[in-house]
Amino acid sequence: SDAKRETFSNWSRTELRRVVQDFFDAAPARDADADALHRFRIQCKHLRYTIELIGSAFPAELQRDAYPRLGALQIRLGEINDLTMASRYLKRKPADANDSLPEQPLRALLHACEMRRDAAREEFLALWGDEVREKLSGCLEEMLADREETCDSLR
Repeated sequence: SDAKRETFSNWSRTELRRVVQDFFDAAPARDADADALHRFRIQCKHLRYTIELIGSAFPAELQRDAYPRLGALQIRLGEINDLTMASRYLKRKPADANDSLPEQPLRALLHACEMRRDAAREEFLALWGDEVREKLSGCLEEMLADREETCDSLR
């Protein structure tokens, strides 16, 4: 019924507003450490899943334009986290009593992980620049304000 749809629409708007606020509150500074990036990844994932669940209460542009941007951010942040964890493990590995790997290949692997992590971080920063952040914020605000505008600026 229309009353139930309106109730779902109102609840969805309130829920999305809360999750969007959490997402932007967790947004990292350019020099953020790995833990801050990981917290942002969790909020990014939470926002994506919220859009999946309640996206039907909003214009299609939310899923068509904002959702893929969030997915790209989440993928890059996941790669940074994975490489950070691998680097931390490799740094501890030589100290293990049962170390069976020669030290030189281990150092080379650690260096490769750190180089790829740094590259992934730069890719993330390119995806999460001020302009993109402002456009995404504007798109989500338009959806929450129930305006006629869309997220076309994200395309």
